[in-house]
Order: sequence, then structure tokens, then C-alpha cells
Amino acid sequence: MAQETIENTWICKILLIVGGVSIISLMMLIVGNIFFRLAGFIIPGSYELAEQIIPVIGGAAIVGATLYGAHVSVDLLTSRFTPITKLYVSVFVGVLGACYWIVMGFAAAFTALRNSGLGETTELLGLSVPPFRWLWVAVSIYVAIHLLVNVVHTLKRHN
Repeated sequence: MAQETIENTWICKILLIVGGVSIISLMMLIVGNIFFRLAGFIIPGSYELAEQIIPVIGGAAIVGATLYGAHVSVDLLTSRFTPITKLYVSVFVGVLGACYWIVMGFAAAFTALRNSGLGETTELLGLSVPPFRWLWVAVSIYVAIHLLVNVVHTLKRHN
């Protein structure tokens, strides 16, 4: 029986589908809004809707791509490095990226905690804002943990 890899799991497939549909929806909203504005009209609530789609993209597309290992690669540059330089760069970038996402997670958590009890909704559409803020917190934490785990795996492979 073949071993199931993370990219073949149902959760990864669902995340990639939701993320892809969200990105396409956001692109269609932006392009539609541009064409409407050229005709002298606007799509009511388009900015609010875009603000709420972005955390869904972060929650699904970023995590799905991370699980699947489908991030953009910079092999052209790093292929010229010596193995030890590759190791140092990989660890440095991983730790730096994890620090960034930890700061993002804390900032999002503080904002979510501060505003959660306010019953905040978007102006025109009336969408509840806190679930999207907490989604962004979860995504930030996951990406930071994933980067740190990758740093540990990189160091273990080197030893």
C-alpha cells in the first residue's frame, strides 16, 4: 500500500481549492470594479469584500502551498552557493521568516482581542469581522511554526 503524502491528503486539496477560488474571486472583483468604474459605476462593498477575502486567501492558499511545498523557489541564486552557505542562508531566512510571522500573529491577536467584543461588522455588507481576524492569527502561527520546523529539519539533515 502506498504511503499517503501530505500533498495527497484531503485537507491539503481542500485548502488549495478554497485558496484558488478565493484568489480568482478577488481578481474577478478587482477587474470587475475597474470596468465598472470606467463605465461610471462602482460595485458597492467591493473594498470591504476584498478585505475579507484576503485572510481566506492567507488561510487557505498560503497554508495549502506550504503543506504542498509549492512555494516559489530561488534555485537560480542558491544553486551557485556552497553547501555550507546554502545551509546558513536557509536557516537565516527560515528564522527571519518565522520571526516576521510571529510578529504578525501577535499583532493580529492583539487586534482581534481588542476588537472581538465590539460586534464589529463591515459597513456596507454587514459581514462579521472577528472570524477573519482570528483566521489570520491562526495562519500566522501556522506559518511561523512550519518555518521553524523546516529550520530544524534542515539542521538535522546537515548533521
